[in-house]
Amino acid sequence: MANRFGLNEEQERVLDEILKGDGADFSALVRIAGLDPLVDFRGADLRGVDFGRSDLEGYDFSDADLSGCRFDRARLRGAIFANNREDGTVWPRPPSKRRSSRAVLRATTNFELHPFHHEAMSSIIGALEQGVERPVVLMPLGTGRTVLLEALLSELDNRDMLGVALVYASTQVAVEQLRQHFSQRFGSDAVAGSNSKEMLVPSDARLIVAASSSLRADASRYSLSRTFGGVSHIFIFDGAMTSSRLRYLQSQYLGVQIVIFANSLPTAEVHRTSAIEEGEIVFDLSYSQAVDAGLLEPAAIHGYRSLGSVEHANEEEMQSIVFEVLGVVHSMHPDAVGGVVCRSTDSVRKLARELHKCMEDHGRGYAGIQRVVQHTSPSADESLVRAALDLPGTLLLMNDVVASDFDWTVLDYAIVLTRLRSPERLAFTRRRQGRTQRLQVIDYMQNFDRMASSRW
Repeated sequence: MANRFGLNEEQERVLDEILKGDGADFSALVRIAGLDPLVDFRGADLRGVDFGRSDLEGYDFSDADLSGCRFDRARLRGAIFANNREDGTVWPRPPSKRRSSRAVLRATTNFELHPFHHEAMSSIIGALEQGVERPVVLMPLGTGRTVLLEALLSELDNRDMLGVALVYASTQVAVEQLRQHFSQRFGSDAVAGSNSKEMLVPSDARLIVAASSSLRADASRYSLSRTFGGVSHIFIFDGAMTSSRLRYLQSQYLGVQIVIFANSLPTAEVHRTSAIEEGEIVFDLSYSQAVDAGLLEPAAIHGYRSLGSVEHANEEEMQSIVFEVLGVVHSMHPDAVGGVVCRSTDSVRKLARELHKCMEDHGRGYAGIQRVVQHTSPSADESLVRAALDLPGTLLLMNDVVASDFDWTVLDYAIVLTRLRSPERLAFTRRRQGRTQRLQVIDYMQNFDRMASSRW
């Protein structure tokens, strides 16, 4: 067997004995060989290995070739399996207790997981096996919480630990986005979305996505457990549930395991009212750790004195705001793509009118602006917005609601004219492929001053 682990000759000899033996002392031999169970078996060629009665807790076999392996006598709790080749593999799984009509929740594409994702998945599964009531996973936006949830669902299903999974998101827009994402990963037959008016879903769905707003407070007249049958796990995404709704949910699904995914370092107000305080944090990835790992990059933030609010500005104040915006746009590279964040839809429209007046008075292309695009609805078709951003000279105006969930990696700079509900969305963005410069944030409302003293 080729040396794939960087072992010395003695370690390689012991490893050969591990792979040739009946696996009865597999874990002990791994320790003797000096291998790291959480690292050294990822992607390994383990074809034909009999793991005997080994305790494989803490082993990560992600992407490994397990063809012909025998796990029928091994203890697999706490072991990680993902994206494996399993031709002829013998598993200890008992006959499935699921209804035969249920679709198999098997990923149709491979997972691209970071080591942090493996660590988080191991922590969650361990917490579920230990009976932790409500495990909480804290990860910054943009660090792959959706793919982590998908990999976790696949792993739980692979272990026969999953019946029907119910995922709650904060809004109907988020529900539809997750439904489409899950359908691409697991196939449309296994996934269903439920809106707030019609709660019925296909009986063979394995993964149901619903909005937390669909929960009703009158349990005597409305039974979730009858609507969504066979639910074994509930996943609350983005911390999208208040404590009162969580307690109602638990009254409807007695004994169901609940996992909460939330943004790292939520504000004090969110923490008091959300389901986060109801659970136990089992994994916490800070923004600084995400930056160090290359998952996120910090924006270049430039703070200036407030220009006043757009919605309440008089004619003179509005001219000052427009002049400042045009100055920023003009100072950027001609090919740079930028956006402006205002408080409300009315303020977006007001600023757009003033910018159009300048373009009429001075000609299209004034200060480098060819067109002004308004984006004020979270449910709008973002493909049209992105098409406009591909055209040179586009300036995107959006309100704070849209900005809180916008993909800032498509822009080069952002001008902020209001207090942001989610300033971390701008302060840290996903690594931007093909771009050498960080996102430039020109902030006129001191949104990021408090971050200097926070554990970001």
